[in-house]
Amino acid sequence: MDKNVIGGALYALPEGDIVRRRKPMTIPTIVFISGIALIGLNCFLPDTADYNNLRSSVALIAMVTLFTGGAMSLIRLFGSGGVPYHTGLGCYLKYSETYYDKSHVAIVTKLVNEGNLALLADVKTTNVPSVTVARYSSPDESFVAIQAFEYVDLEDKPLTDLKVIRK
Repeated sequence: MDKNVIGGALYALPEGDIVRRRKPMTIPTIVFISGIALIGLNCFLPDTADYNNLRSSVALIAMVTLFTGGAMSLIRLFGSGGVPYHTGLGCYLKYSETYYDKSHVAIVTKLVNEGNLALLADVKTTNVPSVTVARYSSPDESFVAIQAFEYVDLEDKPLTDLKVIRK
């Protein structure tokens, strides 16, 4: 499944309420500050032989945490990626995939085309992505965009067009 293709279709919706936006900097900032806090903690540990292993471990964890937070921040600031954001609802859309058995291809295609999420939830799922339903949804489920794909010849081929459901 190529999330960029589905995202591109969402950005092209005529309502124009779905835009590409960078993910928030909250998590990278928290990770980076945690690394700084661990470095501070390491400075307050006693400098005795009993604490040498603990100080080394805390220093290693601090450096890894600091590096990870910094890398995450740089990727979010300067990376080309973005995720769908619903301007009307003021929220990021969550991506998920649901897998179905190949024997359910007709019913899954029919339910996606109808936009019947309740009956689609009742269809038995599997761990093998023979038939996949890709879904972008708002946290309150007032906006849902779904599309069905079938895995054929080593690629996912669309079974349906992108179906947008607004409540």
